[in-house]
Amino acid sequence: MLAVDSAGAVRWFGKDARKLAASAGDAGDAAVEAATREAGGGGVLVVTRAAPKASRANKKETRDEKEARDARTATLYRAAGSDDAGRRIECAWRVEARPPVFAADGDADGNAASVAPRVVAAAAEGDELILVWSSGVWASYDPHAEDPGAPARELRLGGGGVEKAAKKAGGKRSAAARGETSDAGALPHASAASLGGGYFAVAMATRAGGASVTVLDARFGGVHAHRNVEAAVGGGGVSVAALADADDGSFRVALCLADAVALVELPAPAPVSLAAALGAR
Repeated sequence: MLAVDSAGAVRWFGKDARKLAASAGDAGDAAVEAATREAGGGGVLVVTRAAPKASRANKKETRDEKEARDARTATLYRAAGSDDAGRRIECAWRVEARPPVFAADGDADGNAASVAPRVVAAAAEGDELILVWSSGVWASYDPHAEDPGAPARELRLGGGGVEKAAKKAGGKRSAAARGETSDAGALPHASAASLGGGYFAVAMATRAGGASVTVLDARFGGVHAHRNVEAAVGGGGVSVAALADADDGSFRVALCLADAVALVELPAPAPVSLAAALGAR
């Protein structure tokens, strides 16, 4: 089992709860914004932000300082080795991911962002990374690109963004909207999971209290399927997990809502290609 602490350090534990290995280095003042299991690779994806620095009186923030503040570090860790001496936690890749430009500019209705964007959901498979930002912008990144921190593809998802969908009455953001969890164990307002073959599912809580789930591909940023699921109890969050495909090849996901767990089937698209991303038949 791989466990992630609040600063982003990863530890490997055996079946007897004995620690077998730990990630190298000190996480320092970093704080975790998202952590999720790597599909099929036996690893864990950890997304952290740097701790905020004390503001300087009468000193305007430079562009480089703002980019450093808004960037998030996405690291894929994997367990390696089989004997006591050789067990270790390896860093498969690390990306200093910058948010898409319009993720920092506000939501889909043109409302300016009052705080720096945050990562509210993340997923990885092999060398593919996707992040969902707090404004509702989905972006994919290539860890081995010349500039891995630049979004390779980006798409604003519907609903006005996680910030807007998760606001309480009176305009204040809930703890889940801020990327936090309450003592009651609130679900996050966005969740992502790899479906295999370059496809990812992104689930987002809706203002009506249910959730939407969308299938996208990391290579072209195409939307291949979308479903809305209603909930009897409003105000909850959402969590999505990939299940085994249906007999006809359709994707199956478990959608966890505040009041229920729903099994959702989404049509199986063709292998990832530009034609499939454009919806060609």
